[in-house]
Amino acid sequence: MTEREILLVQQSWSRVENHLNELGERFYESLFEMEPQFQNLFKNDSKKQSVKFIHFMTILVSKLHEEAKSDQDLQALAKRHHAYRVEEAYFAKFGVVLMKTLEEFFQTEWTEELRLAWQNAFVQISGRMVQYM
Repeated sequence: MTEREILLVQQSWSRVENHLNELGERFYESLFEMEPQFQNLFKNDSKKQSVKFIHFMTILVSKLHEEAKSDQDLQALAKRHHAYRVEEAYFAKFGVVLMKTLEEFFQTEWTEELRLAWQNAFVQISGRMVQYM
């Protein structure tokens, strides 16, 4: 990721900071609408899962400049996802839903540049998770 992309992702995440729980809940609603079979992967109710998702996203977004610092977090997350039987192919579907959810939240602020920045962040993070699984 470029410095500009990292800055865009971090700044945009901070702009939705007051709505993170709503964003997380909307993400899982969309995920289960688009991919109902994924509900079987989650033992927690969607609100609890949403809190976990938002917490981890906040950590990872804050560490985009420092990949090495997020490695331990990503390794632990990847191991849990492996234990839940998450397959590599799921990440692409997850990414589509994430982009859709972010676009809904940002509305007119969702530019092509911001979309590409988030897409690159997702590709970087999910690629490393797959590597650690």
